[in-house]
Amino acid sequence: MHQNTISAYAVKYLSEFAANLGIDYRPILAELKISEEFSESDHSRIDRDTLQKLWGALVEKTNNPLIGVEVGLSVDPSDLGPLGYAMKYSNTVGEAVDKLVEHSVVLGHDIIITKETLGNVVEIEMGAPVYLRPTPWVVHCWISILMTVIHQVAGRTVKPLSVALPSHPDICIDTLSTMWHTPVCSDESRFVMSYCKSDMDLHLAQAEAKLASALTAHTEALHEKVAQQLDLVDRIEESFGRLIASGQLGIGTVAEDLGMPERKLQRLLQSEGHTFSALLTDYRQKQAEDLLKSTSYAVAEISNLLGYSNVSSFTRAFSKWHDESPMGYREMH
Repeated sequence: MHQNTISAYAVKYLSEFAANLGIDYRPILAELKISEEFSESDHSRIDRDTLQKLWGALVEKTNNPLIGVEVGLSVDPSDLGPLGYAMKYSNTVGEAVDKLVEHSVVLGHDIIITKETLGNVVEIEMGAPVYLRPTPWVVHCWISILMTVIHQVAGRTVKPLSVALPSHPDICIDTLSTMWHTPVCSDESRFVMSYCKSDMDLHLAQAEAKLASALTAHTEALHEKVAQQLDLVDRIEESFGRLIASGQLGIGTVAEDLGMPERKLQRLLQSEGHTFSALLTDYRQKQAEDLLKSTSYAVAEISNLLGYSNVSSFTRAFSKWHDESPMGYREMH
């Protein structure tokens, strides 16, 4: 049976960070049935719920809901492997960011990163999957990683003009602003860092075109290897997670996100006995059930997160799945 899985890359960093804090993480790994050898692997797969539990355990052990920020701020470009070095030897800060945008999958995360220039501002946005919304530590970690790597690659003070992200009841925005040394504001659904365009145009002191080209080629090979390791349904569900809040969930949009023609995706689905609509329905049902059971989000918020055009559409769909309303399901679970 298909399982929701995610790369085990994060296990290594969480384990190392815990050890640096003097936390014996081995009992945590053992309880979650994660071998220590497994935590050293960059491209193994791990059950998504298990990784979420590992994050939760570290938050509980440290009594620190902002541990994701601290983990991310401790990362060095070299920790990103060939991709980090390819960024380091790029010509400009913007070129380095472009490499991260294009090849972030080699880091094993399910977050899609995009970059858009709007006048004198460059927005770097992360499309965080729905399942990460109730536990913000991973997203905070990613924002911190991006800030830290961009700053270190630049070799000078380069920081966002501002950061916008959804509010969370356990997280103080003022505290985030202090830790990131930049203004932080609330946004209903987006995770965006805004940089000055002139910072993206800065030339890197260590720029080395031939070396950057060779490292980029190695990164591209890793990208292809990671993509091949993923089961088709895994890849589609991860794409749903990145795109669902936008409401752009047609097969064409998902095919584009996966880097393949729409007809190819249709053929692959048919060859494995799946239909796109059934996979989307199953995904939305699972996410709706999880959000109703594990969060206090209003039904309207969940409807929006799952990409429904209105609450009524979501309620009708949910009632077909369970013969009861979303609120009735929440009360029973």
